[in-house]
Amino acid sequence: MKRLFKRVAIVAAIAIFPVYTFSQGSYKQPPKEVMDILNAPAIPNTSVSPAKDKIAILEPLRYPPIADLAQPMLRLAGTRVNPNTNAPHLQGYAVNLRFKGIEDEKETPVALPPGAKVTGLQWAPDGKHVAFGNVTPTGVELWVVEAETGKASKIKNVQLNTAFGGFDW
Repeated sequence: MKRLFKRVAIVAAIAIFPVYTFSQGSYKQPPKEVMDILNAPAIPNTSVSPAKDKIAILEPLRYPPIADLAQPMLRLAGTRVNPNTNAPHLQGYAVNLRFKGIEDEKETPVALPPGAKVTGLQWAPDGKHVAFGNVTPTGVELWVVEAETGKASKIKNVQLNTAFGGFDW
């Protein structure tokens, strides 16, 4: 009986030790140099127009917010799908879009809707327009942008299903 008590006491001590040890003190931040790297802006994604006269520059979101991580998810044949949007769960997206001329280096910002989540940018075959999906809480909207002016227009009454791929012109 004494032997059993010792064993139980040892197991209890082993179980409690990590909780006691790691509960001491507060959360420790990494050095400033590490935080600077972690918080640095993400490297932009680029896409050259078929006419080879402009580059679309997309600024991706570095870290998804908790709200994105908390979205519902269906596991279908090895794929994770958000049933609210008919898009991949945790789909990567950009938060800013602009065009830059290859010859003149003129930059044209695109007036995106507030809180835009740009995904699946596709150039028109003539290079004068781009289409992209805008991920909203209820689906993926289709938008078209004039590359010369940066004017963006939502295609009304159209929702994209990007769960198993993108879209094309």
